[in-house]
Amino acid sequence: MIKTQKFAKTGALIGGASGLIYNLIKQFQRKNNDPNYQFDWESFFKDVLIGTVGGTAVGAGVGAVTDYRNAQQPKLNTTALLTIAASNVVMDKSTNHYKEVSSKANKITRILEQEFRPVMARPIFRIGSTLNGTALSDDFDIDLALEFRSGSFSSTKHMYDSVFHCLENKLYDNQLIEIRRQNKSLGVRFEGNSVEYKIDVVPVKLSNTSNPKNTSGYLHKQNRSLFENHSRTKTDIEALNNIQLTEVQKEVLVLLKHWRTSNDVPIGSHLLKSMIKDAYASNIGRLPRDKTKKLILILKYIHDNIHNRRLVSVENTNNVVSNIPISDKDAIYAACKKVISDYEYQPNSIIDHFYLR
Repeated sequence: MIKTQKFAKTGALIGGASGLIYNLIKQFQRKNNDPNYQFDWESFFKDVLIGTVGGTAVGAGVGAVTDYRNAQQPKLNTTALLTIAASNVVMDKSTNHYKEVSSKANKITRILEQEFRPVMARPIFRIGSTLNGTALSDDFDIDLALEFRSGSFSSTKHMYDSVFHCLENKLYDNQLIEIRRQNKSLGVRFEGNSVEYKIDVVPVKLSNTSNPKNTSGYLHKQNRSLFENHSRTKTDIEALNNIQLTEVQKEVLVLLKHWRTSNDVPIGSHLLKSMIKDAYASNIGRLPRDKTKKLILILKYIHDNIHNRRLVSVENTNNVVSNIPISDKDAIYAACKKVISDYEYQPNSIIDHFYLR
């Protein structure tokens, strides 16, 4: 009866307003025809009442039909369909697209290792969503981590510039579009078959290579303002790489990333992953077995906590991943509320939000 009540209230408001406007127009016309005409409050309230009652009846009728049709919908196996949806949108390493991007990444790896091997802490390795299986098929890149010894460069800026100039001078490829400076990494873009091939190189200067257990270091932060000095920020690539998700959590993350992209929801992948981990940790012993209900639980957790939960990154406690603009938090809240409300009215609706038809 959810729509019956909602539509009845809406109908009452519309009907009452219509009756009010009708009566005011009617009495205004009478006043124009008869200057001595006195406002008739009785007819005014009568028309408002008639409009309200009529609007309530019409709204309730439409809502009742909607509720009846909703109740008659056969229950879908949403969990099975969500599993298919995740497999449809996740990046597949067997495709030619991935293999071609991977080939470009290998080429970049060989160039950088040949140039910097004497000062590297270890061979270049891959990180990020492409490595752990949560990248989307239509929008992914390969992230390469390049770790240098602590005394290899005089500064993180010197390190960053050296890697940039190496790629600029030694990467020869007729498909190369650009090598660009990004906030904390270097983006290399190639022209592919109707899409761009994207590779990010992440140079890191380790803080202490004498201790093999210490994997923390510093990234160069490329400030965009002409009036700011370049800076560095602490990181720990190994700690980030060690954030493990279960297979179900990975599927949920893939679905949420696809939903985010399709609906322009301003939430980053790092924050999504942190919210998933936090939702699980906060619901130990209360997690539903059904995958659909797990997805809804996480959406409710994001909805309830996006405005006040403080989440920090494992590699740097100063990196507060939940520190995003209020306007973005409001948009995330509204987007989650829409999915949750639709699901509570009709569980099949989850497929409309997450399934590629």
